[in-house]
Amino acid sequence: MRNWPTSFVTSENSGIKGKFAATLLPAGQAGRAATLGGASLSIYRNTRYPKEAAALVRYLCRRDVELARAKATSQPPVMPDLYDAPEILAVRPHFVELKQIFNQGVVKRPSTEAGEKYEQVSAAYFNAVHAVLTKEKTAGNAAAGLERDLVQITGFAPRSVSHSSRNKRERAAYGN
Repeated sequence: MRNWPTSFVTSENSGIKGKFAATLLPAGQAGRAATLGGASLSIYRNTRYPKEAAALVRYLCRRDVELARAKATSQPPVMPDLYDAPEILAVRPHFVELKQIFNQGVVKRPSTEAGEKYEQVSAAYFNAVHAVLTKEKTAGNAAAGLERDLVQITGFAPRSVSHSSRNKRERAAYGN
C-alpha cells in the first residue's frame, strides 16, 4: 500500500483495526529495503512573508511537534530517537519495526531511479501485486513478468538469480 500512514490512522475506527500490519519492503539478498521522504518542507523563493514562512518551518521541525504529528497521523518521524518514545509506541507500536530504516540504511527512491518513466514503473509494480492478490498469477510468475516489464520500461539489465537458489529462499521465507 502506498499511503499506509494515512490509512493506518483511518483504520483505527473501522472493522479492519488490528487485522493488518505495516512493515519494511523485502529486498532479496539485502533483506529489507526502505526509502525516506514524502513530507518535505520548503519556502517559496518569492514568498511575500519569508520570515513567517521560516518561522513556520522551524516550528514544524520541532521535536514536540514531530512527536505530536507521529502520534496523530502515523507519519514516521524524521528524528530517529522518536521511534523509541514511549508515548509514540503506545499508539504506534509498528514504529519499532520501522526504526530499522535508520539502522539498515536506505535505498534510492524508485522515482529517483526511474526518472521520467516512474509512472510506468509504478503501474507495472501495482499491476503485478494486484495480479498476485487476485490470484490471477502466482507470486513467482508475477515477479518474473514484472522483471521483464521493468527491463523493457527502464532499459536496466536484470539481475541474475539462479532458479534453485531462488526456490530455496522462497521456501525458507514461507517455512516450506
